[in-house]
Amino acid sequence: MTIRSLHTIPEFLEVIALEQEIWGAAVPEDAVGIPLFVATRKRGAILLGAYDAARLVGFVYSFPG
Repeated sequence: MTIRSLHTIPEFLEVIALEQEIWGAAVPEDAVGIPLFVATRKRGAILLGAYDAARLVGFVYSFPG
């Protein structure tokens, strides 16, 4: 298991796909989207991905309020 910080749009897309899989989001709009990831990461948000080999299996997302 590897945990690393996520910064790129392809990584954000992996998170969105995992959100949809875990929470059964019917459409991408039900998940946190790329614009929010980009904006909050630029303002101090934490987005970490847990990888089993090359597969994203978990993540944590937190931003200051």
